[in-house]
Amino acid sequence: MRTAVEFVPAKMVRREYFIKVYKKIRVDGSADPVFVQPHVPNAVITRSMATASLLAKIIHDKYELDVPFYRQIKDLQRLGLDVSETTLCHWTINSAEVLASLYGLDAQRAYSSAFPTG
Repeated sequence: MRTAVEFVPAKMVRREYFIKVYKKIRVDGSADPVFVQPHVPNAVITRSMATASLLAKIIHDKYELDVPFYRQIKDLQRLGLDVSETTLCHWTINSAEVLASLYGLDAQRAYSSAFPTG
C-alpha cells in the first residue's frame, strides 16, 4: 500500500492506492505460480506521500514567495495535512536531487543554443 497526498489549490486530496496481488496458477500445475499485480503510479520521492503538485507548492512558496517552513506548516495543517518542518526540509532536498538531472539537461541545451535565452 502507498499513500500519496496531492495539492489542489485550496484543498488537499488524499489518495490511497491498494495493490492486489494475484497468484496465477497453471491448470495442469506444471510450473511455479506467477504473481501478477497492476501498475501503480511511482512516487516522486521513494516511500513518501508527497506528490509532484505538493512538492511544487512547497518549493514555490519557499523560494519564490519567501514563506518560511513554519508558516507553510500552519497553512498545511489548516488544509488537513500534519507534517513537521524536518519532513518539509527532506522533501525539498530530495526534490532538488530529483530535479538535478533535468536542470543539467536544460543547462546543456541552453549553452549549446546559438541564441541563448534568459
